[in-house]
Amino acid sequence: MISDNNQKNEHSEILEQKRTAKGICNYLASNSAKGLYDILKTSLGPFGKFKMLISKNGDLKITKEGLTLFSDMQIQNPFAILISKSIINQKNFLGDGTLSIITLLGEMFKSIESALQDNIHPEKILRGINMGYNYLKKNLSDYSSYLKIDRNNIFKCALSVIGTKFNSSFSEKLSKIVTDSFMTIYRNSQEIDLNLIEILQIDSPNESDCKWIKGVVLDHGIRNNTVPLITKNVFILLINFNLEYEKTENNSSFIYKSTKQYEKFAIFEQELLKKKINKIIQIKRIVCKNNNNSFMVINQKGIDSFSLDSLAKENIIAVRRAKKKNLERISLLCNCMPINSIDDIKLEYLGFAGLVYEQIIGEDRYTFIENVTNPFSGTILIKGKSSMIRNQVENVLKNSLKSIKSFIYDKKTLPGGGFIECQLYKKLVEFSKNSIEKNRIGVIILANGLLGVPKCLFENYIFKKNKKKNQILNDNEWITDIILSNKSPDILDGYSIKLNILEQAVAITNQILNIDEIIMGCGI
Repeated sequence: MISDNNQKNEHSEILEQKRTAKGICNYLASNSAKGLYDILKTSLGPFGKFKMLISKNGDLKITKEGLTLFSDMQIQNPFAILISKSIINQKNFLGDGTLSIITLLGEMFKSIESALQDNIHPEKILRGINMGYNYLKKNLSDYSSYLKIDRNNIFKCALSVIGTKFNSSFSEKLSKIVTDSFMTIYRNSQEIDLNLIEILQIDSPNESDCKWIKGVVLDHGIRNNTVPLITKNVFILLINFNLEYEKTENNSSFIYKSTKQYEKFAIFEQELLKKKINKIIQIKRIVCKNNNNSFMVINQKGIDSFSLDSLAKENIIAVRRAKKKNLERISLLCNCMPINSIDDIKLEYLGFAGLVYEQIIGEDRYTFIENVTNPFSGTILIKGKSSMIRNQVENVLKNSLKSIKSFIYDKKTLPGGGFIECQLYKKLVEFSKNSIEKNRIGVIILANGLLGVPKCLFENYIFKKNKKKNQILNDNEWITDIILSNKSPDILDGYSIKLNILEQAVAITNQILNIDEIIMGCGI
């Protein structure tokens, strides 16, 4: 009997380790959502605080960007992991709205928890939430306004996204850079290709030196140092064959019986190399009869010292080991074509740039190609002393470009700064009065969740030392009236971004409230 009781106890302990008790999953989910909300809500908006992330290796990151926080935070709660993975998808596609989703979820689950304590079934809550979401989806376009594609409006869109990540002066500078870059690649009725904008990090003592270059910046310098470092009216030849001793690309070797055979082979190689160099020099002499013109060779493969000396004697600029993506962008910008064989060289394959110069920044050398023939692409230079700051700026720029792309595809915007959330809150409150009683609670929960963004913006900006903070933040009508009476026309929200925020929040809520048990599985 004693042994049977011990076996039963052991069996019950194993079951207890494998699963949680039914009925508490929803409370665990609400606690995880509220926990993430309490941690991250202070980072929302232009007056939000930064977070310091410390990795296991001791690396530091200081950021207030939602994607970085969710990607690098060590999260162990299964519901919190589910929320973070779902939210990251918002940033990957649209570039903005990560913290807005968690604020919406945090406020919703505060109301959901109190509803569950009143023994309201999750299905009733979800039915009302989904009904409220469908109502908002139909009526959201009523609050939008037409977006005219010009420099001023693009700057407003960029500043609305970047202004929440950095101080005002640096945000304006980055917004101008993003505006210049986007107006460069934008063409009516054509697909917007963000790959035409290259972002290059440069180690520099001053972060404020970030700028937009309407051209190409190569992250290596000119190899023959005897040519001028600044040249104008440059013809460009792109090649993809070796101007050096060629090694076999497969597992083979040259076998010779005597030194005479080796010398013959070396002489033949040298003559072949001279033939290639002479062909390039002939092309240069044809197009550069005028002394005001210059010639440049950019090779994806190598150039040996003999070839560099021969080209330098003719004042030909040479750059070797160029990246394939740089050759593709140069061919697009300078209207030229890369060639793979010396026999394919033709005058019509040459490109042209108005200015080519080399610049030494720190210990590195960079080649700038500007005043190009087709200025439909360019490079954003990010400068800074710390790689952590440069990476942060690069992530913000990439996300802002994605957001502006969605702005342009929508061709309409929503009022930002919490204004649209307050409008939708009032709309849902009116809608709830006309809905049946069993669906009303879910509609009210979604309406209360919409006020998460205005509350956080209010809390981060105004209530720094106010003792009545909690009392005022719980007054929904007072907050909406204040926000709606202080609309800023320069703060914009994206239509697709806001719609996706609502969709993600409602989808995550549906996933979580339909889970009633956590089971520890093996091999999942």
